[in-house]
Amino acid sequence: MIKIIYIIWYFIFNMLLYNQCVDKYDMLEKAYNNNSQEELIEFLNLWAKQYPPILENERKDRFKFEKEAYKIAEIFYNTKNLKLKGAKINWTDTVFANRKYQVIKSDIEILIIDIDTKFNYRLYRFQSDNLPNYIIKNFRPDINNFIELYYKYPYNYYLKYFLGGDFNKDGFIKFSYKEDELNKIEFLNKQLYSMYESHWGVYWHIFSEPYIDKIVFNSDYTRAYVYFRIEYKGGLTYFIKKQDQWEILKSELIWMQ
Repeated sequence: MIKIIYIIWYFIFNMLLYNQCVDKYDMLEKAYNNNSQEELIEFLNLWAKQYPPILENERKDRFKFEKEAYKIAEIFYNTKNLKLKGAKINWTDTVFANRKYQVIKSDIEILIIDIDTKFNYRLYRFQSDNLPNYIIKNFRPDINNFIELYYKYPYNYYLKYFLGGDFNKDGFIKFSYKEDELNKIEFLNKQLYSMYESHWGVYWHIFSEPYIDKIVFNSDYTRAYVYFRIEYKGGLTYFIKKQDQWEILKSELIWMQ
């Protein structure tokens, strides 16, 4: 009897959850069909409301690497001066202009160097059992001046089905070259200002840039690297901790497509 009740409860719960997901997805489709930015904003605000940032007082019992990653990310995302050298990018005018929403990658890789050695960007290119590696799921840093949209289920799937594509290994949505898809991207970008075709024309960039891909710490958490992406380029932001506070030393581009 108990098993039957459980099965009925499970079925009802999942039906309710499914209906909620359908309703939210229908909001996005309806907004597009009506060419309504007001309805799109309603959908985006619902997304933001469902997944608010995880604030500092909610992180106090988490592992040290996670708490430090949040501190790093909030400095990175809340500054308009990454001290980027050797790049013709005006951060204030091009990266942040007109943006109200910030689409944030919500799975962040963390690497910790066991020995106090000189950091090397080539660490990014290989995995090793000697380098502790972690993935922070549901990573939701607090960002000033923007409404945060954390790229996670079910909203990543809403975008996937809305655009008619599929995810690649990094979570980007594959590009299908359909006219309707291009029109939908143009519609979304009137609010997001972030989605554009990849360099090779095979998927859409979804995250607001610059965005964090990986964070590397030394073993005593006094130095850190942030691997970030901006446009068709990737770079490093160097952090150092002084008097228990993280500071940005500089940023540099290390690759481009």
